[in-house]
Amino acid sequence: MSFIKLICPRCSMVFHSALRPSATRIDCPMCGRVFGVPAIAQGFCTQSDSPLWFYTQGSETLGPVSVGQLHHLAAVGRLRPGDLVRRDGTRRWRRAGSIRGLFAKDWGLVGSP
Repeated sequence: MSFIKLICPRCSMVFHSALRPSATRIDCPMCGRVFGVPAIAQGFCTQSDSPLWFYTQGSETLGPVSVGQLHHLAAVGRLRPGDLVRRDGTRRWRRAGSIRGLFAKDWGLVGSP
């Protein structure tokens, strides 16, 4: 089982959760909101050696960061959909907005409040 940092889309509480590889939803421990686990977090849970990522802001390349840190940067607004990201060991840069599940707008709600 892996632990990952999540941010509730309703109350913005930051918390760590133990996620099973099959987890697709989670309850916020503060407000109880049920929300979908981002696809990027699901991928993180199934890998023992999480890949590292680099990202750009303006002309500066930053990183490496874990996928959990990348998700956190997106959640707090320090990584934007137009910023470029790439996995360590690859040369291809992609727009962060193209990474499914990285931004809260992609999560979707699994249950009602």
